[in-house]
Amino acid sequence: MRNGYWLALLLIVSLVVVASWLKPWQSWLPIRHVRVQGVFAHIDRVEVEQALMPAVTCSFLGLNMAQVETLALSLPWVRAVQVRRVWPDTVDIRLYEQVPVARWHDRALVNESGQQFVPELLEHFRHLPLLIAPKSRAERSVETLLEVQGQLADHGMLLKELQISASRSWQIKTSDGIEITLGTREPELSLKRFLMASALFSPEQLGAMSRIDMRYPNGFAVAWRPDAPVFDWRKIAARH
Repeated sequence: MRNGYWLALLLIVSLVVVASWLKPWQSWLPIRHVRVQGVFAHIDRVEVEQALMPAVTCSFLGLNMAQVETLALSLPWVRAVQVRRVWPDTVDIRLYEQVPVARWHDRALVNESGQQFVPELLEHFRHLPLLIAPKSRAERSVETLLEVQGQLADHGMLLKELQISASRSWQIKTSDGIEITLGTREPELSLKRFLMASALFSPEQLGAMSRIDMRYPNGFAVAWRPDAPVFDWRKIAARH
């Protein structure tokens, strides 16, 4: 027991001595280089350096890496960050940029994981489709948007807006101004039915359509634009 007591006391004293020896070294090893790395389209390196300055004006050993990560993630375009010390005076910071796939409720952007972020110039992203959906289903709604976007693109259409209600009803708008109501009952199959039917129409005929309601089990209803030409649907049906 006595030997164990003296061993523990010796260990404590040793730790105190090492700590007192390291303390002055912390001030003798300033951080001289901060390397910000990554592939950026929207991240401003100068803005990053200014944001991180409070965390890197310290010694190499005194660097608080958690603080660096927190400051980096406070920037809207930073999705993830990795921080690494490189002996004796360098800090490597790798940033991963957000990749927006849609506008979220026209108040933010959203990435493919459903994470929302607000850039300084939101109006510069009007070319992205608008997604309106319950916040609790953000990730799944983004997956749905990407699926719908791909299916429309395969048929020469561009997605402008997707609305998913709390009851999971789908409403689609294309860049050509066509509104497609798919309802709550198997909207995926209703979309496939619409796309199969769209192949039967010419671009002019599709362009004359204003609203399409796919909530009918054996067909769909069409509302025409006020300036739509008159088509002879009997001839069109006979050709198919």
